[in-house]
Amino acid sequence: MFRKLALLTTGALALSSLAIIAPAGAATPPADGTLDCNLDGDAYLKPTLPSAEADASPKAGKIQVKKASVSACTGAVTGGKAEITGGVLDMKSSTSGGGSCTSLASHSDLFENPPVPVDPNAPLLVKPVVKVKLTGLNSQGKTMTVATLTLIDVVAEQGATGFTVTGQVKGTVGKNAFAGRTVTANISLSNLIDLLNCVAGSDNPVYAATAATFYGLLTGGGTPTPAPLDHFGFQYDPINNPLASQSTISIA
Repeated sequence: MFRKLALLTTGALALSSLAIIAPAGAATPPADGTLDCNLDGDAYLKPTLPSAEADASPKAGKIQVKKASVSACTGAVTGGKAEITGGVLDMKSSTSGGGSCTSLASHSDLFENPPVPVDPNAPLLVKPVVKVKLTGLNSQGKTMTVATLTLIDVVAEQGATGFTVTGQVKGTVGKNAFAGRTVTANISLSNLIDLLNCVAGSDNPVYAATAATFYGLLTGGGTPTPAPLDHFGFQYDPINNPLASQSTISIA
């Protein structure tokens, strides 16, 4: 009997040792590859942008995006614990002082470009903090976080009807999701009417007249009402803003 107990004990110890030294299953590699998604949200300004350059504050302002929707994602992604289907984007940043709708117009291809008292080299964003949370569905069909990205070297450029924001994903390649990849957000303004209302009050007569012309075209002959601008919208709305296109965010 004692011999049988000894054998059983020895066998149990051997199995226990094997369990201890057996290697764990290979960890899931971080998500990496290319990705294209839709982007919809709002960027709020504090303080609001005045129409006229003469009313611009020399102090830096603030701009913030809270939980802009990332959706309809497609691409060629490997790794990660689930397929990426969407997510959210958050951004907060200071802005250069002296901002107004007149200075915005001076950087836009929609308007003429006579000289205005604004530094053309002033960055649109100052010390921006941009984070993107990418999500998917787990085996139970519930939303889970697949990757959280922090962007560095973020730069914003103004185009005709929106902005382009680019940055690099912070992290170590092979250790962090999409590390070293370039993220590009192409922002198409959905509240172009608000911007035209603001520019219509410009102290630059060329900008004011151009804004009134575009406003009339978009509204079927309407007349703009000058007002400060409190946000940039990028909610896709082709009915109310036929010039807008779907804003997107991509990883390459």
